[in-house]
Amino acid sequence: MGFITDLLKDIPLSAVIKEKLVDAEKEISVLQSDNSTLKTENKNLNISLEQKNKEIDRLNQIIHSLQEGQSIEKLNEAEYKILKIFFDANDEIIIEKIAQALSMKIQIVQYHVENLLNSGYVELSTVGSDWFEKEPDKYRIKQKGRAFIIENQP
Repeated sequence: MGFITDLLKDIPLSAVIKEKLVDAEKEISVLQSDNSTLKTENKNLNISLEQKNKEIDRLNQIIHSLQEGQSIEKLNEAEYKILKIFFDANDEIIIEKIAQALSMKIQIVQYHVENLLNSGYVELSTVGSDWFEKEPDKYRIKQKGRAFIIENQP
């Protein structure tokens, strides 16, 4: 029996009142259990909300940096080295020269140059001549590429 029932045990009460007291104590016990469950759920939701707010802040920082034109992109080591060659050359350059400078296969350099081209770091400046004249395409660094090298110097 509960606290109230213990207080009233010596007082003569009708059976109906005693039954109502027992029912009320059961309801109080259920409500206390529900309250405890809700408090735990509330705590978990607050933790989740805090995590979501941190994620929102992180994404807002990314949006802000993009609006200011700051680079948040990451280049792999080969792409960085290739972009650095463009930066140092400050002129049109062909893929074969880059491959020689880095001792890499032309196909691998071509792959990375296309990635840099698609990301807006370099541009095709001179399209090679017809297939029978064998003039290679020439590329050059764009402002975005220069900015990336300057902002990400080791």
